[in-house]
Amino acid sequence: MRDTVRDAIALHTSPGIAQRRGTVCDLVRLGTGADFGYESDYVSDEEAAVINEAFPRLDINTAIGQLITEQARRNRAVKAPHLSAGDYFYRSVHGFDMSFVSRWGAV
Repeated sequence: MRDTVRDAIALHTSPGIAQRRGTVCDLVRLGTGADFGYESDYVSDEEAAVINEAFPRLDINTAIGQLITEQARRNRAVKAPHLSAGDYFYRSVHGFDMSFVSRWGAV
């Protein structure tokens, strides 16, 4: 069970992989996505308002982006490896760094 939980956490931002790792991995991915509005058409705006009233989001959209970006800034290779979710957040704030894609640049 420990490996399943670890995989679910590690793969929750990896569509295509999470689905193939089992139900728990896929449910964590879907639940996390729904929390940010991705593939959440099955929740009406009225239902979302009730849910958010009961469980306030506490500015998670802004806060998590800032936390991920700050971790990436401090240790890019570990916290935001190429093509990871951390890399996406980092590039959204700091722009695209060609030297990070390839040490040879755009050659």
